[in-house]
Amino acid sequence: MNVNLIIHRQLSAREILVVGDKWKELYDFFQEGAKKYGIYFYTYKNNNVPFFIGKCTAKSFNILGRVWDELDDCDRGSSWLGKDISLLEEFEQFNEGDPNGGSFNPWKKITGKNLKNKIKRFLDNLIVTFSYIDTNEDTRIIDKILSDIEIILQEKLIERHILSKNWIDSSSLNGHDHTKNYTIDPVYKMEGSFFKIDPSIFV
Repeated sequence: MNVNLIIHRQLSAREILVVGDKWKELYDFFQEGAKKYGIYFYTYKNNNVPFFIGKCTAKSFNILGRVWDELDDCDRGSSWLGKDISLLEEFEQFNEGDPNGGSFNPWKKITGKNLKNKIKRFLDNLIVTFSYIDTNEDTRIIDKILSDIEIILQEKLIERHILSKNWIDSSSLNGHDHTKNYTIDPVYKMEGSFFKIDPSIFV
């Protein structure tokens, strides 16, 4: 199955963690048609290799709402990002060829001093890239396609030793041989300055 993954918006965490009219304007943008649901990528600074890939198929809020919830929880130190991420400087070292990178687990609990500063530094440097799929299928089929794509992309990062299976719930990768039948074509529809997600994860 050929899937066009339309990559259409790239925002910093600080652009997402806004309130009032700015938030409503952003949220309304993601309410337009297929933009409600999709795949999103977390990258650090200008590194184009994602360290987290997620999806949104929720009916109660759109993809921006999903990401805002994650980042807000992180900012308050009350959920998985806030209490489990390691310093992303370690992730950068891993991408630069750290020989110990293959066993690095970013979801381990942050401990020690300056927790607030660590979370602030993470959010100050986090970039989120949003995408949706170009299809006329009904919602049930879109849900399945997005779930399959999320698994495929996570597997690509594991195969390339960018991620270990400890980084994600690897049980979700079992029994999905059918996902090998997908061809994912990233299509960029963005204006202004942006960087492309490492193209090798789509191959």
